[in-house]
Amino acid sequence: DQQMLVESIEEISLEGNKIAEIGSGTFLGLPNLRNVNLKNNSLKTLPQNSLKITNSLSSSAIFHLSSNPFLCDCSIQWLLPVSPDPPPVPLSSLPVPAGHYRVISDIEHLTCTLHNYPDYPLPLSLVPQSQFLCQYSQHCFSLCRCCTFL
Repeated sequence: DQQMLVESIEEISLEGNKIAEIGSGTFLGLPNLRNVNLKNNSLKTLPQNSLKITNSLSSSAIFHLSSNPFLCDCSIQWLLPVSPDPPPVPLSSLPVPAGHYRVISDIEHLTCTLHNYPDYPLPLSLVPQSQFLCQYSQHCFSLCRCCTFL
């Protein structure tokens, strides 16, 4: 049965495939998924729901994301620690509720580029939270923080 084959997938290696986008819920429906390698692709953004996986009673899935040309924008801000003061806690040590976002194994190696300095990737951990903005194609109110870099 084809569905049983898909559900039995435990590891996906997509390293070096020039992948530019991961759609919402891409990894849903894979209850046995343990390891996803997305290193060295063309990912510039990564919405939080793109790494959501199916509920599983066993261990969490681990995602590898380094060597992608991420933009320092609102789509990857969820990867930052909640508070800028304490050092980042290794995500592998945090409990992960089933059906939520999983462990990023190489988070300390992720880099991103600022909108006004596209040729200079910075370690994600060194970029101030105030720099994780998104461009808007529609009207933005003059006092809106979202427009401060335009």
